[in-house]
Amino acid sequence: MAFDLIGLIAVGMEFLGWLLWPLLALVLADLGLVAYLLSRRRPLAVGAAVRIVVPVGIVVAIAVAAALPAWTGSSFGQLTSLLDYLAIVGGGLGVGVVTGLLLYPPIQLLRAR
Repeated sequence: MAFDLIGLIAVGMEFLGWLLWPLLALVLADLGLVAYLLSRRRPLAVGAAVRIVVPVGIVVAIAVAAALPAWTGSSFGQLTSLLDYLAIVGGGLGVGVVTGLLLYPPIQLLRAR
């Protein structure tokens, strides 16, 4: 497989295509929550929400990194190069960061009440 942008997008769409519409709905709901939180003109409890979101993101990142080989029909025994391991770690970190970003507005809203 050639490592070009179109090839990587095609693989990503094939692997995560079923998840894109629900993810888009979740992102739009989060943007609505952010707009609501900012329109209230009250101080945000940033530290309290971050203390909840960061551990959840770390757990999700580790779980996804551990599950990615099985999701792709592979195993850890078939990972042969540094690039393979970096892809698994990068995928886990990416999903963990996205999870934290998506969870932040609802947790911020819950902490503000």
